[in-house]
Amino acid sequence: CGKYMNGKQKVFEGYQLKMLADAVTSARFLSADDAKKLIDSIMSLGTIADKELLKKVVIRDESLNVATNQEKYKFNHILEAICEGKQISFQYNDKYLTKPEPEDLSNKGRIYYVSPYYLVVRNNNYYLIGCTEKHSDFSHYRVSRMVDVCKTDLKAKDITDSETDKNLAREGKNIRDYLREHINMRYGATQLVSLHCRQKCRLDILARFGNRINMYDCPGDKEYFSTSVDVQSDAGFLGWVAGFDGDVIIAGPDSVRTAYREYLQKQLELYNS
Repeated sequence: CGKYMNGKQKVFEGYQLKMLADAVTSARFLSADDAKKLIDSIMSLGTIADKELLKKVVIRDESLNVATNQEKYKFNHILEAICEGKQISFQYNDKYLTKPEPEDLSNKGRIYYVSPYYLVVRNNNYYLIGCTEKHSDFSHYRVSRMVDVCKTDLKAKDITDSETDKNLAREGKNIRDYLREHINMRYGATQLVSLHCRQKCRLDILARFGNRINMYDCPGDKEYFSTSVDVQSDAGFLGWVAGFDGDVIIAGPDSVRTAYREYLQKQLELYNS
């Protein structure tokens, strides 16, 4: 591909543009219209040769971009509120109905007031992390399920007053550690879980929990390694382990091993009836 564009040195290489475009094509939190505009903008950053290449190698599947055009407005309201230190208000569509009635919304259409701190993408969904007016622990809300999002004039709580933020500080952790521990973005307590894994899963474990965890090759068996991770051992974590088809084994504690057996039994019962 060409080295220069419009007399200036290229900002992005062709492979970088390809990666950006692929991320957009698979983003469920984008509408098909927004995805197309973003991909066109990404392609405009390349040389003529880059554009021709991207047209050949970027596969667009608009059916994957399932969000509505309203998502961009939610994002704007949330980002502005975070920037200005304001609370947001919204209702929550926890049943994810296309056209929910007020009684179908969480707590019969109750309006939530939340101090927003973070807007993060996990499992190809965007989540708002913040504190409600009544609680000091972090709460999580999937942005696609938030209804009638508005920035208010109410001052947001300072994040340092949050019990969750205080606990993270006491444990020498930060928001990145918090996100690694909450695989399914539910909130609740975490615990240390020991894993026995095949070597081929090493990169998957690192991608999930980061490179600060300790990994130990198993003595006498180079095919496996062991590690311990601090994690919320709920259905999200158990389902994540199940996805490795036996290549990741929960070694302890016994309570989590028992919970995993019960989880697998429930899945099996769905196919035994």
